[in-house]
Amino acid sequence: MTERRFSGVVAATLGLAMLAAAPLALADAGATDEEDYLIVDVSDLVDLCNAKVQEANFASAIHMCHGYIVGVHQLHEAAVKPSETGGFYCVPTPPPSRDTAVVAFVNWAQATDGAMGLPAIEGLMRWANSEFPCG
Repeated sequence: MTERRFSGVVAATLGLAMLAAAPLALADAGATDEEDYLIVDVSDLVDLCNAKVQEANFASAIHMCHGYIVGVHQLHEAAVKPSETGGFYCVPTPPPSRDTAVVAFVNWAQATDGAMGLPAIEGLMRWANSEFPCG
């Protein structure tokens, strides 16, 4: 089996990520809010990925961030057969850690004009394509 997945990724499915995307009741939202968990656009995903450890919802926010990104990555990997060259992006060997990938995505989103308003999955794919081009 080709090793093209982010290191440290635990089994996650897009279905679980979608279930987790349902609005959550948060006691103290801090810098993130309930609407961020819908992950409509890149801004929502960046808010979750930027949650601070002192925020009451840090664990749920960062896990949602990682879960969404892992789910999209796994969907991409399932859709692109290992024998095919390319896809939207090609993760190098060895792959970056999840934390490294999340930081790189957030930095790209904050530095790229218009990225924050893109649909989350489109922004994530644009970033991955620019970060890990195929060929």
